[in-house]
Amino acid sequence: MKYDVLIAGGGDGGLAVYRTVRSLRPDWEIAVVKPEKGFCFKCPLPFYIAGEAPFEGVFHRDEEMFKDVELIYSRLVGGSAQDGKAVLENGETLAFKKLVLATGSKPYVPEFPGRNLGKIFTLRTVESAQAMVEALKEAERAVIVGGGTIATELCEAFLKRKVKPTLIVRSRLLRASFDSDFSTLIGEALKAEGVDLRLGRQVGKILGEKEVSAVELDDGERIPADLVVFASGTRPVLDPALKLGAALGVKGVKVDRRMETSLKNVYAVGEIAEVPHLVGGHPTTAQTASSAMLQGFVAGFNAAGFHAEYPGEAQALLSKVFSLHLGRAGLTFEEALRLGFQASQQNLEFRDHYTSLPGGNLYRAKMVFDRASGKLLGCQFLGEATVADKVEAACLALRAGFTMETLAFHTAASFPASTFNPRFNQFREAAMRMLLEKLREG
Repeated sequence: MKYDVLIAGGGDGGLAVYRTVRSLRPDWEIAVVKPEKGFCFKCPLPFYIAGEAPFEGVFHRDEEMFKDVELIYSRLVGGSAQDGKAVLENGETLAFKKLVLATGSKPYVPEFPGRNLGKIFTLRTVESAQAMVEALKEAERAVIVGGGTIATELCEAFLKRKVKPTLIVRSRLLRASFDSDFSTLIGEALKAEGVDLRLGRQVGKILGEKEVSAVELDDGERIPADLVVFASGTRPVLDPALKLGAALGVKGVKVDRRMETSLKNVYAVGEIAEVPHLVGGHPTTAQTASSAMLQGFVAGFNAAGFHAEYPGEAQALLSKVFSLHLGRAGLTFEEALRLGFQASQQNLEFRDHYTSLPGGNLYRAKMVFDRASGKLLGCQFLGEATVADKVEAACLALRAGFTMETLAFHTAASFPASTFNPRFNQFREAAMRMLLEKLREG
């Protein structure tokens, strides 16, 4: 059989490709090649570990997610795009008309003594999450290595399991996807809840006989630990694309706006695909499920014979550190300066309802503009309640290329229980301040 579309990978991006093609071409033959059975939503895994999300909330049978499709449990290891042939790890050869690579990434664990001891984990699959939960039942102390989203969310999950976490961050900044002032506030929120935060430190070795007993840092300090979790980043799985002959860029597989690689009728999505940044234009990759799925929708439209284009990676992010909600989109102020923009920032503090009403949730926002073009470059938010609506609005403004003039005079609704005051809107306020500064400077 020659498949109309063959999808290599069954994660978020692969699922989006399948659902898009199936909805557009209900009579086409589709096959999905995936290495393991079951579908795991990775974003809720820290909530599952904390005991807040049920098993069935994060893990689903393939029959629930991939309907009316042939599932093949193996890996793509080679083939010929020109001949429309894919070679699998199990020795099988499949014929295809269109191929979509959605092979994802694998956790990165540095090389050092003791890395193969028991009770060392990464968080990528439901099996690893289940094993971690079992280990936490007998643990009192844990070391988490990494300074990103998963690492900080696991700190909260471990404390809810009554396990004391020490967070080891190689950089002197926590959550490097935020500017340093926001990063400092995130670190303070962690420490206030009892997290032992070590910035600017690295793991030298892991000690123990069969299982972990302690972690020795690069300065010789030893931290007792009953388990260790590495949340120190991932590496894209590029071998299948390389074996097929797809061109690589500096970050991953080169694709055009249609998510098509240098090989005709071969597409790539998710963490392996190098795409332009929505604002800066520099090469980057998707690091969230929402971006991988959007790329999957685009690739699915094109593989099905229609036309769609990926606008660029906005690097939008939502997360939470205990009671502090985090969000960002576009460029940080520090990123914008490094890329050569004439960047300027506006910092705001506001509440989510009129000051004449008691209480309310406090928010901090940072808006970054380019003084030369007037365009909005990026936004960051911290809040006592969700910032999802603010990040969503920021993504739309960035996609549209809104300038300080556009935002300063845009209309917005107001209601005492929902907004700070009739005059205030975070985008309008920041843009108006920038515009007034620019006018005063002549």
